[in-house]
Amino acid sequence: MHGQEASEFQSGVQAVSGGSDTEGRLSIAQASRDLRIRESVLGRLKKKFEEAPLEAFPGNGMLRPQDEELARLRKENEMLWQERDILKKPVGIFSRMPR
Repeated sequence: MHGQEASEFQSGVQAVSGGSDTEGRLSIAQASRDLRIRESVLGRLKKKFEEAPLEAFPGNGMLRPQDEELARLRKENEMLWQERDILKKPVGIFSRMPR
């Protein structure tokens, strides 16, 4: 999903998150028709948004704490692999040298 599409979905979910039609809120049925997605998908997104508004739409630099830690660990793991490879090179060079 690209930036504009994602913001449309986020707007759609926020538009149906609580309240009545008199407060300017859309029904899930109307919002799903406007966004051209199934009601079940929009309902699931709405539920995620109501449970954890800050984590419902990760992206744009906002990662969930678990994803943030996973990214940090992957980066650390990559650095460790590179260090290991660097340390292996002298061993290979010296083991090939005649005595």
